[in-house]
Amino acid sequence: MKAILLAFLGFFASAHIIQGTIDRKGNLLDYSKLRVSINSGEYSGLVDQAGHFKVAVPNYASTYKLEVQSINYYFEPVVVEVLEEEFAPGKYIKAYLFSIKDGKDFRLMYPLQLEPSSRVSYFEDRVPFDPTTYLKNPFVWMIGLSLLMSRMMKGMDKEELKEA
Repeated sequence: MKAILLAFLGFFASAHIIQGTIDRKGNLLDYSKLRVSINSGEYSGLVDQAGHFKVAVPNYASTYKLEVQSINYYFEPVVVEVLEEEFAPGKYIKAYLFSIKDGKDFRLMYPLQLEPSSRVSYFEDRVPFDPTTYLKNPFVWMIGLSLLMSRMMKGMDKEELKEA
């Protein structure tokens, strides 16, 4: 048991910490229902009541995809680069918005400050009944015109019969 505890503490002593905060921006966001996941659950962490999170990753240079998982809100994925050398004193982590094409889009401030980009909608609103939509259907136009033409033809037949 002590060996496991020492290995666990050794991992955190030699690990980089990816940290940040989640801003509510006027949303009814419940921090207790948020989870921060890195590389689709390879590393994960929870968000405290103040909106802060910290996730430990191994102590070597790599690129990670950070996602905030929520039931009600969508957060944009973030690419986090842990560098071998510091690019500024005390700075060895860079963060970018995730782009499907390039992998990273534009640079973000570190420590991360994330906010929900939209509310997740699980259901589509049902469109109310509107009878004018039938007038836009070409099949209704074809049926209507054929009925109108048949009425006109019947009227012409009656006039021809009266003349004869």
